[in-house]
Order: sequence, then structure tokens, then C-alpha cells
Amino acid sequence: MSIEYLKNHVEKPEKKAAEGLVKKVAQAAFDKKDAPAEAPAEKKPEKTVDEIAQEVIRGLWGSGAERKTRLTEAGYDYDAVQKRVNELFK
Repeated sequence: MSIEYLKNHVEKPEKKAAEGLVKKVAQAAFDKKDAPAEAPAEKKPEKTVDEIAQEVIRGLWGSGAERKTRLTEAGYDYDAVQKRVNELFK
């Protein structure tokens, strides 16, 4: 709703209140746009390294770069998981 619309279609007391509301909404949108972005919340792993290592061995996490990306995006420590996989194959 624009201020011009309000000037032409709203009685004076309401028009003043509406103009103030429009200004507040516009200022809030401007302030939000310039606010620093919040860091995304870190994903917390739900399974142990041993459980994930077993899933990796079964092929559930893919292989190579795909595995590393998927494990990392899921919040798991790729190096720890890969180390455990290697230990299980000794």
C-alpha cells in the first residue's frame, strides 16, 4: 500500500497513523536487508563414527568426493570416519 493511496483514500487521523505504519514497515525492511547474515546452525551428527563407518563400508554414502561432501554436509568429520573405515579393513 503506497502513501499516495493512503492520502487519497483514508481520513486524516487514520491517514497519519497509516503513514507512520508504512514508514515503520519500510524502515524495518531496510534495517533487515542491511543486517549481517546469521551463520547457519551447525548440523549435529546423530550417529557415532563407528555407525557411519559401517554405512560407508556398505556403500550408503557414495564414494570419493561425493562421500566426503555428503558426510561433511551431514555434520560428520570425514577424516575421522575415513580413518575408522581404514581401521576396520586392517
